[in-house]
Amino acid sequence: MVVILCVLTVFLGVLCAYNNKIQLLPNVEPPKISFFVIWPGASENFLITDVVQPYEEAILGRLERLESLKVTTRPERASFEVTFSFGTNLEEAESKLAALLSRARTLPLNVKPLTFHHGGTNVSNRVVGSYFITSESSEFSPKQLSVISNLAKQKFKLLPGVESVELNPALESQLQIRLDMNKLYQLNLSFDAIRQIVGGLLTQPVIQLYENERVITAKFKPTTLLEDIRQIPIAHVDGVSILLQDVAQVEVGPITQTAVSRFNGQEAIAMRILRYADANLIEVQKKVDEVLAQEAVTLDSAGLIYNLSFDTSIFIERAIFWIIGSLATGFILTTFVSYCFFRRFKPTILATLVILLSTCGVLIVLYLTKTSINVISLAGITFATGMFVDGVLIIVEYLDRLKPDKRSSLERTRSSLNKLVPALLVSTITTVIVFIPIIFSQGAESQLFKGLSLVIASGLLFALFFTVLLVPFFAEYFGQPEPRSEIAFPFVTNAVRSLIKSKRSSVFFVIFLVGGSLLSLSIFIPSLSYLPSVKRDTVDVYIPLSGDLRIETVQHNIVGPINDILQAVPSEIIVKNNYVIAWPHFATAAVRLNDSKQIPALIPYLQQSLKEHLPSNRVLVLQGELLGGLESANDIEINLYVSDQQWLAENISIVRNIIESALPDISIRVIPDVERFVKEYEFSPNLLSLRDSGITNDELTNLFRTIGKSDFIGKWKSDDEVVNAYITIEDNYQDVANIPYVSRNGVRTYMGSLTNIKTSDVLPSLNRLNGSAALTISLRPTSNERTVSSVLAVLEQDVAPAIRQLMGDKGYIGIEGSASSLSKTKWFLALLLFFIVLSFIVILAFLFRSIKLSMYVLLSLIPALAGGILAYNFLSFVTMSDFNVLTMLGFAIMLGIVANNSILLVDAANNVSAHCSDCDAILFAVNERVRAIVISSLTTVLGILPLLLFPSEASQLYQGIAAIIVGGIVVNLLTVLFLTAATIRIFGLERPTLGFPQNLEVEIVNKGL
Repeated sequence: MVVILCVLTVFLGVLCAYNNKIQLLPNVEPPKISFFVIWPGASENFLITDVVQPYEEAILGRLERLESLKVTTRPERASFEVTFSFGTNLEEAESKLAALLSRARTLPLNVKPLTFHHGGTNVSNRVVGSYFITSESSEFSPKQLSVISNLAKQKFKLLPGVESVELNPALESQLQIRLDMNKLYQLNLSFDAIRQIVGGLLTQPVIQLYENERVITAKFKPTTLLEDIRQIPIAHVDGVSILLQDVAQVEVGPITQTAVSRFNGQEAIAMRILRYADANLIEVQKKVDEVLAQEAVTLDSAGLIYNLSFDTSIFIERAIFWIIGSLATGFILTTFVSYCFFRRFKPTILATLVILLSTCGVLIVLYLTKTSINVISLAGITFATGMFVDGVLIIVEYLDRLKPDKRSSLERTRSSLNKLVPALLVSTITTVIVFIPIIFSQGAESQLFKGLSLVIASGLLFALFFTVLLVPFFAEYFGQPEPRSEIAFPFVTNAVRSLIKSKRSSVFFVIFLVGGSLLSLSIFIPSLSYLPSVKRDTVDVYIPLSGDLRIETVQHNIVGPINDILQAVPSEIIVKNNYVIAWPHFATAAVRLNDSKQIPALIPYLQQSLKEHLPSNRVLVLQGELLGGLESANDIEINLYVSDQQWLAENISIVRNIIESALPDISIRVIPDVERFVKEYEFSPNLLSLRDSGITNDELTNLFRTIGKSDFIGKWKSDDEVVNAYITIEDNYQDVANIPYVSRNGVRTYMGSLTNIKTSDVLPSLNRLNGSAALTISLRPTSNERTVSSVLAVLEQDVAPAIRQLMGDKGYIGIEGSASSLSKTKWFLALLLFFIVLSFIVILAFLFRSIKLSMYVLLSLIPALAGGILAYNFLSFVTMSDFNVLTMLGFAIMLGIVANNSILLVDAANNVSAHCSDCDAILFAVNERVRAIVISSLTTVLGILPLLLFPSEASQLYQGIAAIIVGGIVVNLLTVLFLTAATIRIFGLERPTLGFPQNLEVEIVNKGL
């Protein structure tokens, strides 16, 4: 039965690991749903009043578990990000959201139906791969664009686990009928009449015909061939039929270009594949690679080359492979220690089996709780490897000390377990109890710590279960060895004897050690960041733009200079690849290197070169992060809730100066950039001219849309796809007032006669947060020495009061982003520490029947805390790692481990205190427990040590935790015997106080835990 259970556990563990999703980090973002409204020709004001505000009224106060609603707008586009509280079912939330929006506002046909995406605007953790497709001829042909569009829509988009495929520039096609207004004017042809003719041909009316007693449905089939549309007769002039192609260009092509991409200096189409949040990244990447292999011939025959700029799955595979290697190394070292102490293979085999079975049990728990396999959860297994075998080693040590008697091996083992299991259970509970609040809490801290907490807590419980299960099994089938003498540490006992000779020396030692530890904690504890910064071998460039430039201008003035700079990188810096992507409102570039050590040389070159070539633009150059870009986890947001845009424009420079003077090593990005005015035309109808020419307001509105390339006339179905059809005019009209126009009744006029045109400079629309207008100032530390915690302190003490004084009654200020998350997490960690201390007191008071003895255990933890801090500071000095909330979890793990050592000593001393003096009880406890403490500490340290000594790409995620645990355990191992002995010598033991039933023999108690 035991064998069957063990085999089943291993089988299920492997099966669950294979079917579980794999990712780099747990998703710490709250549940979000994002969607967009893209309305051709719509102004920002129109979108805000006609779309955004109705949607806000429908969402705010009516959507359950809603945390926030963020809306950003620009001409023709409104972006919505709906944030929910943790634990929200996004499928149900999406259904409710869609129903609310459908009742709030019906969108016209030329606006795409709403598509909801699970996740916010920061999709870095969901990117499968970033590809750039280039042409062998340097420029893309229509056939090549069709191949790329088909690859994205028909191949990648349909793969399981793929949510969307982004193309920049977009390749969505539309039917464009571009009228030559000069020809219409010369032929005296009415624009509105032609528009109505073409629009009528694209409609598909349905009628009912009566045939005898039957009713038959009949429909008009519209023209499906492009050439037929070109041949449509629109008028007869002097007996000559005028065709549409005589006065217009008719073609199917991509929508108006809104982005420019370059890869290694060549024109490119950027393609980014995003997975669903719950999809297995490695599996999705494999499917993408399979599609690329299948389509290689098609791409090659079309003269296309695909280039993989960065593969997230490769990074994750390397990180996971490395940490599995560290896990295996820790496993080997732990079993080696077991063999060294017992000098035989049977206990080593037993320890190996317990580690294996506990790990498989952990994998089952991760799968059942829908917790991904990631670097953090795998690191948790490595942290706990040494802890898994503590029970086995202690029981085997106890059995080794038993004198031979007439009982069988199985009877002796069961009798020993009955005596030891209560103590082992208490020891396990003191560690597991640390992680209970994390596992059952809701919030970002739970998402971040839950996997690691589940691993350690469940692993220890599985380890205890399999230890109790397998030890009798081994005793029955492999027999009991001859008793062996224990490894003695006489120098430790002698040192403790010298320390406790007098209370005076004990008092001095306790004051010196505890006081020094507290002083070290106050001096060396670092400033806190939010999440670890996972660096890549890439340098990223970010350039905010005004948004009012044509893409052709952006290509010439921004992309061209950046591209030239990237191709001219000094030859000593070995570049793997580089790219540039630009939109009217934003440009970004990246240079990926073969050796990340060359990044410090590349950053100054790019900063200086970009400053020279783009002096009027703000440029941010920094090392790339796997988890971020500009929306990385350590960004801080200051939101100014002020609706007066003019006041913001006049005072934003003062706000910027306040921030820069307080935080000189911070990059600042203002969203939107209210320091830049945008040129705007305002057309108002000339009613007198309209009345004289007989032109209706609808006719004028259609002409206005045509000028803006947004005059939607219907859907057109070709043989391949259904596309939107638009009527536009030629691009060669620089002066809108001089556009010629012929009315339906033949009156010739000009746009300037029909409208009054006013030119003005306007400010961009503000973001909207929970229905209120707001200006967002994004702050990002550019120095490794500047943490989120230090930035937050300066903001609260210096920056926020100064800005509030400047704002007066204009509005209010909010500090959000990582700062808000960090503040919440600090409170959580503080409550967690309080819970740990309180739980220890309650459990130990129950065990010892004494509050005083519980305090001895808590006092022994203080040097361990100092040891963890000092070890982390040394690591930070060597590797420049940051102190973040993930690192803080190392203290919780370490305290749960080292508390058991002092429990061993106090328990042993207290159980013999009724039979001897305090000094004799101390010496007896030290002599009896030192071996168990050394074994337990060594196995745990050696299990974790590979994570600390062998860095990898993802070592920023777990090295800090490993340093704190190892440092704390080592310092505790060196101090716990002396500090606990000195404390008992000063304050004494309880007599008689038994932690276990009084009928246990003293010798048996001391051979146990």
